[in-house]
Amino acid sequence: MITAPPCNTGCPAGENIQGWLFHAESGDYEKAWRVLTLDNPLPAIMGRVCYHPCEGACNRGLLDSAVGINSVERFLGDKVEEALQEGIMIKWLSTIKYADVHNLTLEKMKLDDNGFPQPTGEFESVEADSLVLALGQDVDLSLLEGVSDLEIKDGVVQVDSNMMTGHPGIFAGGDMVPSERTVTTGVGHGKKAARRIDAWLNGKPHEPAATHEPVTFDMLNPWYYSDAPKTMRPILNAIRRQTNFEEVRGGLSETNALFEARRCLSCGNCFECDNCYGMCPDNAVIKLGPERIGKQMFAINDDGRG
Repeated sequence: MITAPPCNTGCPAGENIQGWLFHAESGDYEKAWRVLTLDNPLPAIMGRVCYHPCEGACNRGLLDSAVGINSVERFLGDKVEEALQEGIMIKWLSTIKYADVHNLTLEKMKLDDNGFPQPTGEFESVEADSLVLALGQDVDLSLLEGVSDLEIKDGVVQVDSNMMTGHPGIFAGGDMVPSERTVTTGVGHGKKAARRIDAWLNGKPHEPAATHEPVTFDMLNPWYYSDAPKTMRPILNAIRRQTNFEEVRGGLSETNALFEARRCLSCGNCFECDNCYGMCPDNAVIKLGPERIGKQMFAINDDGRG
């Protein structure tokens, strides 16, 4: 049975996470980077803004804690707990009605049945030295005005399974189509659309690669893995965060990055740990070689000698 690592299947950008983690845990960081950028050309950005659903799918989370595939959850959580520690006031679901030098008049909003904010007629005044707007944004669809057969609904363009709009030859993705509005999803859509555009320009249907069921924890044999808690990234203390513009959450050292990569259980793919080779009492396992990393690297000799 061919299976797939759950982190790979959980990544909206379609990264070969297990593949580049293998090279990282081997200390070959350039190779890891090259495998990673085959699917994601923006690793430094994604390493800061992605909400890492891959970690939620990671089987290691059922052993001790998930592998820190993307240890920065800035998209959802950094804009909040760290800001509160710095004494920043966060006003959710509010819009500015009036502002002068030190005072803001805000109108409270509430979500309607469709999840869109609506005015309430309730106002409040707050004092502030500086203001940072954290707004959801809609795409500018003015460039599509007058395009025939193109359907726009709820502020986004409708596309088919090939990511093509109703107008032949016009494809759309990311924030412009009905989907999660994240950088990760946008990167994944760019890759999918490129493949489908290539197929359309060549006059043939796109044939998606075969997908496989993800490996679940009950399919693993983790008994020989010792507990290895997830490496936590250093965080700038609240006082320093108020006086400079350094990144709040720092990066891992080479030593810590190597340790974290080696926590990967390599679910669904062989990474040449040699456990099956060493434990088979019948010596029936045949090594096929490291050039098949990420593929079938061992074969079973079924000649009846066992």
